[in-house]
Amino acid sequence: MQLFSARLLRMLNLILPVMQIVVTVIAFEIGTTFDRATNSSAGEPPIIPAGYAFIIWSVIYAGSVLYGILQITPERKGDPLLVRIRPLTASAFIATICWLAAARFNLTGLTVLCMVWLVASLLPAFMAFMRAQREFTSIEQIAMVIPLSIYTGWVTVAIFADLSAFLFRHGLLNVLVTPAWWAVIMVCVAGLIAARLTFKSASIPFALTICWALVAILVANLTREHHLEVVLSCAMMAGVQIGVLLLARLQHVTS
Repeated sequence: MQLFSARLLRMLNLILPVMQIVVTVIAFEIGTTFDRATNSSAGEPPIIPAGYAFIIWSVIYAGSVLYGILQITPERKGDPLLVRIRPLTASAFIATICWLAAARFNLTGLTVLCMVWLVASLLPAFMAFMRAQREFTSIEQIAMVIPLSIYTGWVTVAIFADLSAFLFRHGLLNVLVTPAWWAVIMVCVAGLIAARLTFKSASIPFALTICWALVAILVANLTREHHLEVVLSCAMMAGVQIGVLLLARLQHVTS
């Protein structure tokens, strides 16, 4: 039974990354809400990034497929690290597929739940890589460590964008403070969480992905509704990521 489960997990991690792409293509073909998700028109929550930022999903999908292929190779069948994270990565891929379905039918509340599920799956997998007491080969870096770091970095910010979209749609984003100041709060919370993860992991791909998301939010607020407070908070948090990354890398070199 355990052997069957291990084989099933290997197959799921091979098939599900492809299914992410298939479901996305189907969603686009039948007229999904993703065209609005990548649109930078006025009237959106200030934390929604500029449309160009969503091209990172192409990198995430390609990296997921590479991971699926690499983890199923015979020599990595019993790799202790992969054995530990396969349930987590399979869960993350399923969460993304469910998020795509929820977004297709405009179920913003469900997209938030799916994003929480996705983050809860990816963070432990990401940290397992970062804490691994081993040197990764070049192919492992390209097909496992870097893709999962980028994936985790993106959803660390995306969960706050999804939450903002949900609150905005239900008229709750102007409670107590304005939507712009809610964006500032969420950007700072996301940035500080990311900075802690950057410091603990010293991961360049993770930190740069956070910066990619923050800069895209900054660009959106320069070109969409000109919220200076959001622009400044994004610039500050991006600077924090770079500073913490440099500190973490320096500590890693000297230790």
